[in-house]
Amino acid sequence: MGVIPADILLLICEELGKAGNFGTLFACALANRTLAASAVLCLYRYHSPASFIEVSADGATSFQWAMMWKSIIRSSLGSTVYPYCLYIRSLDLSNFDDLLEVVSLRDSARKNFFADDMSRFLQGQETPIKKRTRKGKLALRALQRDVVLDLVGESITSFVSKTAEDNHATVLLEDISGLINRTSLPIWTSRLSRLRSMTLFEGNALSGILAKAINEHCPDFDNIAFFNGGNDKSYAEFFEGLKPNSIKNFRAFHAQQIGSDALLSLNNHFASLTTLKLDGLNAEGIRHLSALKQCIALDSLELTANEHVDLERMESDVFEEIVAWLSNCARLKELLLDKFISAPAILSRICFSGKFHLCELTVKNYALQTAGSFHTALAFQKSLESLTLHADSEDVARSAIDLVLLPLTELTNLKVLNILFTSDDFTNSDIKLIASSLPKLEELSISGWEIGDDIWPAIGQLHHLKYLSIHALSTFSPNALLNHIWQLQPTNQGLFLDVASQAGQHDIDEQKIGVIREAIREKVGGRFEFQLHRETEWESNSDSD
Repeated sequence: MGVIPADILLLICEELGKAGNFGTLFACALANRTLAASAVLCLYRYHSPASFIEVSADGATSFQWAMMWKSIIRSSLGSTVYPYCLYIRSLDLSNFDDLLEVVSLRDSARKNFFADDMSRFLQGQETPIKKRTRKGKLALRALQRDVVLDLVGESITSFVSKTAEDNHATVLLEDISGLINRTSLPIWTSRLSRLRSMTLFEGNALSGILAKAINEHCPDFDNIAFFNGGNDKSYAEFFEGLKPNSIKNFRAFHAQQIGSDALLSLNNHFASLTTLKLDGLNAEGIRHLSALKQCIALDSLELTANEHVDLERMESDVFEEIVAWLSNCARLKELLLDKFISAPAILSRICFSGKFHLCELTVKNYALQTAGSFHTALAFQKSLESLTLHADSEDVARSAIDLVLLPLTELTNLKVLNILFTSDDFTNSDIKLIASSLPKLEELSISGWEIGDDIWPAIGQLHHLKYLSIHALSTFSPNALLNHIWQLQPTNQGLFLDVASQAGQHDIDEQKIGVIREAIREKVGGRFEFQLHRETEWESNSDSD
């Protein structure tokens, strides 16, 4: 039998890695030396240490998680058979920080992890590893995780950079993330010529110096995200310092510090910026959103407010400017607005305009009673495939419910519909109308009041449904549920059926629940979850009255 060429073995291992078949890759690594090199390379290239996070109930660290990180780090010291750190494409220091938090809790785990050549990463930290308490007992000293992270990042980035330079090769690392200090980040960045993205725990690491390092060494960089910290001016300095129209994706998980300067600086990337996600905007940030008016190449936009600002009533000029900006975003396909008081008013204007056609829309935390114009305008977005509406529906009139229901029935391309809370007052007839009108639905999350077996014939016509969550006060019978399950089609394969709020007087015993679970597993390989309705304090007091 002929020997399989090394390049063919590498291609085989590449395909196993892309498919996530890491068990087979590991077996290949153990098979023989010829195959091991390709298998190990692909195992580390495609398998993130995040896949190994498994912490037992007593806090013991997953052996695989710790050993994968240890092998990556030790390879940067030249202490391993294979140079594992040369294979990875993503350096996720946030994942390593999670490991350190677990390791630091147990004396034995900490000693094992930082044994021998790994001890250098405890540089500058007090020894011994324990200290005496006032009562004379020994207790573990707190591990200075930020120091360890910095030393590890320095070791890995310097090693991969020097190795690439010595071999006239290119560093594979394309992404870095985690708690990285403002001084180290530009240095590490200058070593990673293929760097495309970074996700930073601290936004104060963004600076003009970092922008300069990216400009000089990372021609493909286009994706930035951060969680906390920083200030409006430093963000502006960073975005203005980058090459114009180089950033495609930007996300701030906590955008409280983003204001007029940062928003205005994003116009430096007006032709390239396609994804923008700002979570937790404060009042200043909301009032200056119109500064983004040049950024009209967006195809995905998510804005979440941290403060209530009624733009329509209190800032009418800003309101009109935001409407004009969004109306000009002709490529916009995905839009999320959360906690924006004026969201329904803005959306009613831009949906009626007909200037763009959304595929996915999410609107949360708005008042159902006063959003009639917005709901009517939804009917003009017939391109919608995914719609999430989470509104306050307390004490709404039936006319307001109809203004939600009827436009939904015209969105015949919907595959995903999530109207929890918005549909709290839906009836059997309303749910039947939804099901009969939207034949392409694959996911449906809905609530309602006193929903019973009448809905199943209509739900049964949704032959592509893979997820059904019913949070309505329900009165389903086990026979009706079983009958529905046996009517499912092969196209319903993998269906997850969730009855989340069954009325107490219609409880289903555990034996019958077991029968239903076995039936859905046998019919379509699906799952069934069942919970009784939890009576709220308001309902309890009402019954007492």
